[in-house]
Formats: sequence, structure tokens, C-alpha cells
Amino acid sequence: MLDLNLHSSICERRLAPEKMDDLALPIDQLEAALSELTLLNRLSFASSTIARSIAGIARSKYLSQISICDVACGNGDGLFDVTNHLRKSGLHVIPSAVDINSKSILIGQARAQKSDPSVNFTAMNCLIGELPDDIDIFTCSLFLHHLEQDDAIALLTCMRRKARVGIVISDLLRSRLGFALAWLATRSFCRSPIVRADALSSVSAAFTLAEAKSLAKKAGLDDASFSRVWPERFILSWSKS
Repeated sequence: MLDLNLHSSICERRLAPEKMDDLALPIDQLEAALSELTLLNRLSFASSTIARSIAGIARSKYLSQISICDVACGNGDGLFDVTNHLRKSGLHVIPSAVDINSKSILIGQARAQKSDPSVNFTAMNCLIGELPDDIDIFTCSLFLHHLEQDDAIALLTCMRRKARVGIVISDLLRSRLGFALAWLATRSFCRSPIVRADALSSVSAAFTLAEAKSLAKKAGLDDASFSRVWPERFILSWSKS
């Protein structure tokens, strides 16, 4: 049983290492955990909300073709889903993805061979290296909360500088409701102890909406738009003027 009184510190951000971020984690355990994370994201309609934001930016710029890059892509399932949504809306999409974990990249490449060979996967530490060139829209989902505040600002700044058109970010909101939903969802739909532990750590490490807006402002994204989406997440959408 979840006792939220044990987590009164949810009002303060608590960043701790997550098991899924361990580069030494065996690939079979990582793949199992990422598959369950995919399920949770699909239950949250995360990809459709990201795709709507990307499509909105593309329409505002009168674009029929866009290149997108998913930063910290995991197994790539989120990018595959977003790409499918965008293509169904009539956009021609050139998808790519980067992740620091070479094992995640191998999993993504294997999935791409079966479902969408057009996706280009690259192993890259986006915090110490430059993001790819020739990208219209950078996106990332459930990554910002893994970062120290200064690193999050640096990543957003790099995205702003490199993106030719815009940025779309999806992430958790830190709240007691979010913590309760994470606990309930992982115990209802997940067997992996890694996912169950990391999900709660992720909520504790997430930003509030006010904190996320502050990060965006410090990164030069003064005119970014924010919206709250189910379940206790936010979408940041920004386009170059």
C-alpha cells in the first residue's frame, strides 16, 4: 500500500540515479524494462500528444516535410509511434534518434529493421557533444527529469540553437497525484522491479510546471508554450520566429 505521507518531500525535487540509466545493465533486462515503459507511454497517449504539437508547428510554418530527432530515445518505440501519427496526418517525416546507451541504440536499430528502416539511430552523449545538424524539430520524452538543472538548461539551449524549426518536450510533473498514478500504473501493468522503482524515482526527480517554465526561460525559450496533459505530464512547444 502506498503511503504518500512517506513522500512528503515530493514538494522538493529529489534527483537520484535510476536503474534503467545504468550502462552496465544487461541488455535483456534493459529491453524488458523499456518494453514496459513503452506500454505505460501508450496508455498515457504520450506519442499522440507529442505528434499533435509537432504537427501544429509544421502547419504554422506551412511545412509538408520535416526532419525530427528524438533525444534520449530509449528503444525508439516512442519515435516510431510519433512518426506514424505524423505520417497519417499527411506529413512526410525524416526520423532520427540519439541515446547515450549503445544497448538502447542496438535495440532500436533491431526494431527499425522490422518496423521502419527509415529511422536513423546514433549513440551519442547529448550533454557533452553537439546534437545532429539539419534537424527541423528536436523532441524528447521523459528525459528532462533525469538531468541536473544546469544540464537541463544546457540541453534546451543546444536544442534551441540547433533546431531549424522548433522543439517539443514531454515530461512528468512532480506532484503527489503523479506519484500515486505512477505507483498504481506500474503495479497494475508492469512486472519489472526496475520499472516499478524507477517510475517513482522519476516523479520525485521531475519538475513542477513553474520550474519547467523557469528552465525554458533560462534557455532562451521565452515564448515557449506549455500545456498540462494526462497523466500529470506537460508539453513544451517552441518554434523559431
